[in-house]
Amino acid sequence: MKSSCLFIPFFGILLIIVFSCSDQPEVVVEEKVDRVEAERLLGQLLFHERRLSKDNTVSCAACHIAELAFTDGVPKSAGIEGRTAFRNSPTLFNMKDQSLFMFDGVIETLEIQALSPIQDHNEMGSSIAEILGKLKEDKVYKKQVHKAYGRDLDAQAITQSLAAFQRTLTSTDSRYDLYQKNPKQYPLNEEELAGKKLFMETFNCISCHAEPHFTNGKPESNGIQLTTEDWGRYRATGKAEDKGKFKVPSLRNIAITHPYMHDGRFTTLEEVLRFYAGKKEAHGSEVVRGYKITTGEQRQLIAFLNTLTDTSFLTK
Repeated sequence: MKSSCLFIPFFGILLIIVFSCSDQPEVVVEEKVDRVEAERLLGQLLFHERRLSKDNTVSCAACHIAELAFTDGVPKSAGIEGRTAFRNSPTLFNMKDQSLFMFDGVIETLEIQALSPIQDHNEMGSSIAEILGKLKEDKVYKKQVHKAYGRDLDAQAITQSLAAFQRTLTSTDSRYDLYQKNPKQYPLNEEELAGKKLFMETFNCISCHAEPHFTNGKPESNGIQLTTEDWGRYRATGKAEDKGKFKVPSLRNIAITHPYMHDGRFTTLEEVLRFYAGKKEAHGSEVVRGYKITTGEQRQLIAFLNTLTDTSFLTK
């Protein structure tokens, strides 16, 4: 079986995790680590563990690929037994600073959020009980969970460590971040600066995609045409005012997180900008209204959005 090794140095200690081509961890060789780091490493192992799914084919990492800013590049992810996820896979960076999760924005902790894809019929189709049956006596997990929590693997250890790992995924080192810290040393060019003005002032994109994470983290309606199967947050709350509302996504790394929207209906940023320039459905927020944009302005706006790509985050 073909394998690949991930070498992670930290505090003078070398951790070697060997993953097989099936994404399942085979060997963990480690020395002394503290509890916080041990918890994160347990979460990292579980994040890549295909045995979290009912048929052992889908891991969290299958739908959240690091090189794609923890998205997967398709409109809706592939789940177990040839099924398709209900919505597009959202990014996972800077989760530690968020208080609402999933496109519905009804889950309030990362620990609870971890259960959603695990139990979803179309995604992993499993349960904590099934997972514990597969992993509780696994020597790798038995050793790691004792390092992290001093006990055997249980439901809390699974959800808590997955949440801990996700909280370490931070993206704050884009060209725009460097420009903000030192504009003379890391200047933006004229086109990018013009795009920044369009974003911040002319089109007021910043009202929903607020700095520093380029999202306000709230459920909002952008007036997109809904399908009969997905009415947004309304699907979870049953409240009429929630029709068409989805949690505002971060625009960080937006150049590589296509396709866009909750259902991945738009392939390019040009398509997204044409949508925002056009007519909206009645459920759209008052702050989202059509506008006129020239080809040159569209190019400038996209140039600015490209400065939000954090290449160091993608290769850590």
